[in-house]
Amino acid sequence: MRSFIRMGLIPASMFLLERATWWIPRWLDRILPTLDIEGTKLEKQWEQYREQEERDAEPDYDLVPERASTVPLQQARRYSNGTTSVPFHDTTFELGTRLEATPRNGDGGHGARHGRTGVIHTPHGDIATPAFIPVGTKASVKTLTPEQVRDAGAQAVLSNAYHLYLQPGPDIVDEAGVAAFENWHGPTYTDSGGFQVMSLGVGFKKVLAMSTDGLKEHDIRARGKDRWAHVDEEGVNFRSVIDGSKHRFTPEISMQIQHQLGADIMFAFDELTTLLDTRLYQEQSVERTHRWAQRCLDEHDRLTRARVDKPLQSLWGVVQGAQYEDLRRQAARGLVN
Repeated sequence: MRSFIRMGLIPASMFLLERATWWIPRWLDRILPTLDIEGTKLEKQWEQYREQEERDAEPDYDLVPERASTVPLQQARRYSNGTTSVPFHDTTFELGTRLEATPRNGDGGHGARHGRTGVIHTPHGDIATPAFIPVGTKASVKTLTPEQVRDAGAQAVLSNAYHLYLQPGPDIVDEAGVAAFENWHGPTYTDSGGFQVMSLGVGFKKVLAMSTDGLKEHDIRARGKDRWAHVDEEGVNFRSVIDGSKHRFTPEISMQIQHQLGADIMFAFDELTTLLDTRLYQEQSVERTHRWAQRCLDEHDRLTRARVDKPLQSLWGVVQGAQYEDLRRQAARGLVN
């Protein structure tokens, strides 16, 4: 009788009920534990990690209009190290050709008048601007050797502080510097982890949109409980894309990591927002990013004094403000001042 029930009646019932076989009330589903006996959950986490790796390596190109404006946070500032005056960085900008002002259509005013070419001089070589900088998230541009990256016309490579912090760790990279670590004989940048504030936070597993046309809020913004990055005034709590472990980034920690990575140019820790954040939140975010930039500058000052045996690095700020021109101007002025 038991064999008939197990081998006949139950399979026949499941066949007739189809998907309804697995239905349970939502209230019961919420309280029952999920037993990942066959490792399906781990497989999904691995797939999500690989997908996130790909997304983190590419979106910087798509977000150029929102993150393109950068401002060096130190120009000729110097400090006294005993009796020797030492500059804060060896990176300078040589102005090339200014673009002529072009008339705007209809209003009699002038259009773009601040465009220019130039050359950024770094300790490891020059960057003619404007420039396309490939992203080597983990100190490696995927599918290409450093020689192929160079042959493609790249002048510098940008790596990501968040990912190199997780693996292999900034202390390991510090032994050689990120340029030698990735076998790149040229200028280097490191992002601060600010992009992951959005890509693992409000934008986690969502469309990294430069336009909201045809998109709904749930396409762009993740629910709070689904996010792997949470922002507060002091910094950001991250979860690792490798194993889900928890990590804390602050402006000071970002500077410490980037100093260990040793890139020629590094960026201040900032908050990248989405186009669907409210105007009030964008205003608060711009002000917070400005406060974080000051904290980054202070920590950069301290670390430069402490690491006199290391090559000098240049710290740049990032202009935020999303689609609001007035906020972007406010952000730029705040960084310059």
